[in-house]
Amino acid sequence: MKIKMIAVDMDGTFLNDQKTYNVKRFYNLFSKLQEKEIRFVVASGNQYFQLRSFFPDIYQYITFVSENGANIVMGDESFYHAKIESETILATLILLESLDPVNLVLCGQNSAYVSKNMPAENFKKVSFYYPQIKKSTIYSRSNKKTMIFSNLH
Repeated sequence: MKIKMIAVDMDGTFLNDQKTYNVKRFYNLFSKLQEKEIRFVVASGNQYFQLRSFFPDIYQYITFVSENGANIVMGDESFYHAKIESETILATLILLESLDPVNLVLCGQNSAYVSKNMPAENFKKVSFYYPQIKKSTIYSRSNKKTMIFSNLH
């Protein structure tokens, strides 16, 4: 049986505790995968842009299954992009607003969105996982193409 694909999770699996990896070693292995036409897939709950940042020189040859499967990008092409309907987003935001959701993250295809009231310390934590992130009011975020809701613990 021929191997056609290798998929990895990032946090705690592919990445070490410092959120890095041995780039030289991996690039050597990656070139061997390419020679054998074995697809390398990165699967994670993290934002596509964050995952892509780990592979700046070769991201266009990698398939990314990001945001827990809600966004799939093959090379530079969007392959699949889940979407939550605007009415559902708005109803959910209205319900969550009563809980003071300053740590809520709405994930869209091109950016993540957080409350303009999110504390700076929390914003810094969230920014690592969502490098494409914007602060805005909760309702202005509702008209974006939202894929998933996330919450900072």
